[in-house]
Amino acid sequence: MFGRPALLLILAGCASGVSTDSRILAGAPGAPISVDVDDVENSSMPADNAGSRNYVIHVEVSNDSNQVQSVRQIRIVQLFGNYSLMMDTAVRDFDEMIDPGKDHEFAVPVQARPVKSIQGQNSNRMGFRVVVTLATGDAYDYDFEGPVL
Repeated sequence: MFGRPALLLILAGCASGVSTDSRILAGAPGAPISVDVDDVENSSMPADNAGSRNYVIHVEVSNDSNQVQSVRQIRIVQLFGNYSLMMDTAVRDFDEMIDPGKDHEFAVPVQARPVKSIQGQNSNRMGFRVVVTLATGDAYDYDFEGPVL
């Protein structure tokens, strides 16, 4: 008798913090912003015992709309595939307004380590997704891939 009402209360409690106003959209022409990676900075610090190194990914966000856009968060996640580096997910919060037609560069630190190749099948490449969340709650994702130098 208590099982079903209790379950409904638990589900309602879990759902109360979920915002229905946010959505993730694929970045594409016509979106209010565009995203590019300006640089991947390799730390001069030696790798730790696990081979992990610190990197800084410089993400440029361009406001392609005719309204001020406010960047609230940038998240970087590893893409699935045959890549040389395995990145930990990185999340950084911001409160940066970008005027129409302007750009802003954001520095996001990430940690990555080499992936042991299986019979030399490593691609010597890295791949990651950049998700930029705006103050509106909308998030735009862009995929990037490049060589590991």
